[in-house]
Amino acid sequence: MNPVESGKPCLAVHLRKADKHGHHRAPVSTKRFLEYIRAFLDVGGRHVYIASDSHRAMQYVKKKLLLDDNTVIHSQGEYVVRSYKAWPAHFMESHHRVNSEALVDALAMSKCDLLLHGHSTLSEAAIYLNPLLHDRSVNLEDPDRVTPEEFGSMFKHILVETSVQSDVEEQRYAATEGDDVEGQGSVISIDLQGSLIVSTLSKRRCRTNAVIYLAQKTHSSYGRDSYGNLLMSLDLLHDNYLSINDHLDNTDVYIFHTGDFNSTDLQALEKRYGSSYQGALHLVDLSNSTFWARPSHNLNDDPTTWYAYPLFSEGYRRMMHWYAIDVWEFFAKWNKKTGCRYRYLFRLDEDSFIHSAIRYDIFDFVRSNNYVYGYRMCAYEMAVTRRMWTMWRNRHTKFVPQRQIKPELCGFYNNMFVADLEFFLSQDVQAFLQFIDRQGHIYRRRLGDLMIHSMAVYGFAEKNQIHRFLDFTYEHVTVNQTSGCLAWGGIQAGYDDPLAIDTLNTYYQSRLVDNGCAGNATFLYAEDLSPTYAHFSGTTRRKLPLYTITAGRIETPAMGILSG
Repeated sequence: MNPVESGKPCLAVHLRKADKHGHHRAPVSTKRFLEYIRAFLDVGGRHVYIASDSHRAMQYVKKKLLLDDNTVIHSQGEYVVRSYKAWPAHFMESHHRVNSEALVDALAMSKCDLLLHGHSTLSEAAIYLNPLLHDRSVNLEDPDRVTPEEFGSMFKHILVETSVQSDVEEQRYAATEGDDVEGQGSVISIDLQGSLIVSTLSKRRCRTNAVIYLAQKTHSSYGRDSYGNLLMSLDLLHDNYLSINDHLDNTDVYIFHTGDFNSTDLQALEKRYGSSYQGALHLVDLSNSTFWARPSHNLNDDPTTWYAYPLFSEGYRRMMHWYAIDVWEFFAKWNKKTGCRYRYLFRLDEDSFIHSAIRYDIFDFVRSNNYVYGYRMCAYEMAVTRRMWTMWRNRHTKFVPQRQIKPELCGFYNNMFVADLEFFLSQDVQAFLQFIDRQGHIYRRRLGDLMIHSMAVYGFAEKNQIHRFLDFTYEHVTVNQTSGCLAWGGIQAGYDDPLAIDTLNTYYQSRLVDNGCAGNATFLYAEDLSPTYAHFSGTTRRKLPLYTITAGRIETPAMGILSG
């Protein structure tokens, strides 16, 4: 009934004429509908689907529009039940037939990009089927509705947006049938606000979940072999997660960088991990993009006045800004441009190592439990948040946080996190993040993404929406390049890893004892985990304690408020 063409938006019109007059309803004149339909056609619209219960209204519209092209107007045709004079449709035929035809209209209208309607549950049904219509519909019984001219402008914006999406879709997903489609396997690149997203053309559609890295080949602050670390991290991610139970089928992998990688690296990685990564792996160059630039309020800063500069380079501070502020905007705009629907992001650093198998699907687990944030280890750096949190509370006196921010709290050691994009894009959280960003302290005071994530999640997420993963063995550590000793971070056993003790004993011997290095080697027990997050069964609790080897204020014994 409504043959939608890719890249050619259509307008749905619910032209209801058999209504009785009532206190809250007066039938909308067909002439008023015509004004909006003409505005749509005048700016390039070519497809209109009309759902109507009146033969006379359908004939009137076609007559007044004077269209030479009979492919513009679509409907269920002449042989459906429509009202005649004072007789409504449900008086003229069986309810089953009338209801079936009404449902066809609701589905057909939902396939369009814009909707004109009056007060009607049938129009509401189309919006339920296509939530995008919520912000792209005009109720002609609404006294504050947009004008026909404004409606035309709305469509012009959608036309441009859909054209871009169509180009992306055509380029990225040209291979729809067979393995011998011309172009499949070739490298393609798409621009998003200056960032260049490179991937291999394939039949694979984007998933709703993404594993994300921000990687270099040589670290700008630490001087380490970052590429070697990245390959080790990817190897372990593949062996202990993505290759198990087809988990790669439920996620894509994005490696963000600033000019370090190219299409040759993409092909090398796909060769390393297999053909199933084609179309799943994306390299994103941020170097010339709006996502990798100083904010306007930091433009005139003198970096030599920044705290701990140049020990922590400007690139390092941009990394913190990326994970605190920009990554949410990137995926929101990428979704809009491509039609993808990424929702959950699983971050790992190039030196984040998963040492044991994860046999369940992390994204399905987070979604089914309605978690908005998941993390793995605790860092006790929350004291530096006091100033920002106090400023926020002073400016928003009516705001009641879900949990007070205390210096002793476990900060989310967010080199590994799983986050709900919708939570971080919500109005309240965005207002908080924009406030934090505007103070400029990410650059000037090295206010880290760890602290910003912790404030946002503790402040705005309900307590049962936060999860600490403790089941797999995990390592993230910064090594002193001179001594080879642990400088910050460490490794923690997972309670579902049968080889955890052996792994950590080997780690302790090789990284601390053999090098004459100091570190904390201790155990976490069930009582060390705060009741707020202690959502473990009795069986799980009996698998604790968790062997932990760290340096710095990471999982420090007898320090702070631990979270489980």
